[in-house]
Amino acid sequence: YVKGHSWKVADLMTSDVVVADEETPIERIAVLMQEHGIKRIPVLRGPRLVGVVSRADLLRAVVAAKFDATAAGDDAIRRSILTRLREDAGVNGDALTLTVSDGLVHFSGAVRSQSERDAVRVVAEGVRGVKGVYDHLYFAHP
Repeated sequence: YVKGHSWKVADLMTSDVVVADEETPIERIAVLMQEHGIKRIPVLRGPRLVGVVSRADLLRAVVAAKFDATAAGDDAIRRSILTRLREDAGVNGDALTLTVSDGLVHFSGAVRSQSERDAVRVVAEGVRGVKGVYDHLYFAHP
């Protein structure tokens, strides 16, 4: 009765909130929404709220996803990542070392910025057959 008739937020709010951190995979967010019957999940960086992911956000990500159609296999994955880094993300892979073993991608070397580092990870995650991405990158000094 109280939840349906109160004018105070404290009476209406949910106290057992389902949250995620910034590194939570999109697939896990979708599962949490399904399991708990919710439409939005707050995203935390440590103890601080930095955003909210909604079902609409997930749908936009699925629609915009550009999954690679290359054949599976570590060599094919490596070639695809390097090509997509150059052509789609504008990242010159010359300063990077990329190894792929059983679908696990390891990057090392220098990047120029956090956005370049993020682009490397996102490109690799979008390639079919990639099971995990490990970032051993560092920032190049100007």
